[in-house]
Amino acid sequence: MGDVTIFVLTLLLAIGIRFGFPVDQPAWEIHKGPFFWVLAIFLLCLTLGDLYNTRRRYLAHEFLGKVMVVFFLFLFLTFTVFYFSPFFEITPKRVLLLQVGFLFIAFYSFRVLIM
Repeated sequence: MGDVTIFVLTLLLAIGIRFGFPVDQPAWEIHKGPFFWVLAIFLLCLTLGDLYNTRRRYLAHEFLGKVMVVFFLFLFLTFTVFYFSPFFEITPKRVLLLQVGFLFIAFYSFRVLIM
């Protein structure tokens, strides 16, 4: 639940930076559909990267390396879906890059705090 909350908050922050605060309904509406799929890819990458394994403890540098690999995979898969799929009317380059940067910082900080 924390990962989804962080995802939505960083998305709102990225949309706000890109289009201005407060985030208005049209900006949210155009982004929420495509970013639902980004959320699904994000959760899939976290699962594939074994970051939901609570039994495994990592050293700080091991965990940072693992998170970086997972985020590179996430970014690659997300760009692939957005740019090679004709299903989306937008290709949110700036919003996606802003959100991934904020998401990385927030996700890593959150995980370090709860570990």
